[in-house]
Amino acid sequence: MTNTVLHGDKTIVYYEDFWTGKKRISINGKELLKIDKKTYKLEDKYYTVKGSYLTGVELIDGVQSVALVRKLTTLETILCFLPFLLAFIGGAIGGLCGGAACAFNAIFIRKTNNTVGKILCSILSAVVAFVCYLIISGLFLGLISG
Repeated sequence: MTNTVLHGDKTIVYYEDFWTGKKRISINGKELLKIDKKTYKLEDKYYTVKGSYLTGVELIDGVQSVALVRKLTTLETILCFLPFLLAFIGGAIGGLCGGAACAFNAIFIRKTNNTVGKILCSILSAVVAFVCYLIISGLFLGLISG
């Protein structure tokens, strides 16, 4: 997932890998060197990265803070995590399907301004996650029962 932010005369590109959570950041085409989990360096300046794609990401350089990925509102957070309720019904398989739907929701909800579209997308992704859960658990049950 890639986000580009214009901040003054700087173009900041933030990339977070969906599967591994690995982050890459570049400012005006120059990639920041990762020092540790949250600290990055470009030339003689240090930056701190706070958050993740699900929670919102900020780039902090001492005094200034730049939102690389905006935080979700309360309603958007509820809609985003709605499919994860499947974990309570379906255990690990339900959690996997619900978690994938949550990640999809986090991406889609940030890309649209239409509230009805956000609600419909969240409900649809929860239904798709539930159907995937039923299919996967049915396949496992078929393998176990022989």
